[in-house]
Amino acid sequence: MIRRPGKTSILRPAMAGMLLVLGFAAVWFIRRDDSLRLSLGQVQVTFRQSLNWSLTELQLADVPLMATRSGNGVVLRDASGVWHGATHGEEELLEAQLLVDGKAVPLEPGRHYHGRQMKLRRRLRFPACGTVEHVLIAREGLLREEFSLDLEPASEPPRTMYGYLGTRANRLTSWEAQDASEISLASGRTANDDDTMPSLPEEATTVVQRDPDRGVWLRTEWDVPEDARPRAFIWDRDQDNKLYVRFEGVEQGSVTRLNYAVTTTWRTP
Repeated sequence: MIRRPGKTSILRPAMAGMLLVLGFAAVWFIRRDDSLRLSLGQVQVTFRQSLNWSLTELQLADVPLMATRSGNGVVLRDASGVWHGATHGEEELLEAQLLVDGKAVPLEPGRHYHGRQMKLRRRLRFPACGTVEHVLIAREGLLREEFSLDLEPASEPPRTMYGYLGTRANRLTSWEAQDASEISLASGRTANDDDTMPSLPEEATTVVQRDPDRGVWLRTEWDVPEDARPRAFIWDRDQDNKLYVRFEGVEQGSVTRLNYAVTTTWRTP
């Protein structure tokens, strides 16, 4: 006897599909809700709890300066080949504190604070490598990040050490490398989205990235001791442009403790 499909059997696949969609929507909402936002005048910064409160968005009014849900901060690959930091995870958050206009506030997902200045202090442990203390200060027109790196003497040096990763929006398609005296050293474009990685000159301590259509520019300056041997490059990707500052001195094991800073400023017409 052949059983004809009735209303119940017809509805079951539809109901299952609806439940699946609702399930995906719930997961998306939970992931979205792990963010904390701060509005500082025209500037909005976003951090994500699932990434140990890493900075994931920087927006000036309606102009994104960082790609949405992107990575920022220290990234390293340990001796065994495992990546840590930014969107890679793997590191352990030891402590964190958030101040808005000098007042401590809860560091919780779903919060949205308004003020003139914020300061986020984090202490992270990178397994088999050591610890990094990261202090991020932001206000309108300025983002300053201060780092203290302390590697374990008994551990092997990181195979790859990016003391700084800054993910930039794809609208910032032209770049100019400068030295400490703001003398132009090289320039180029990141408009091809072809996965090329143009290296900046060794003397470079600053890169200015511009959005020629809107007249917006972003200036990033790194103040790193020479023995760390910082070397910068830009990764031209289809979803963003990543600025990396690599520390060859740390990879070689000649530097195990290091204090340095990265300052980012921006301007609109």
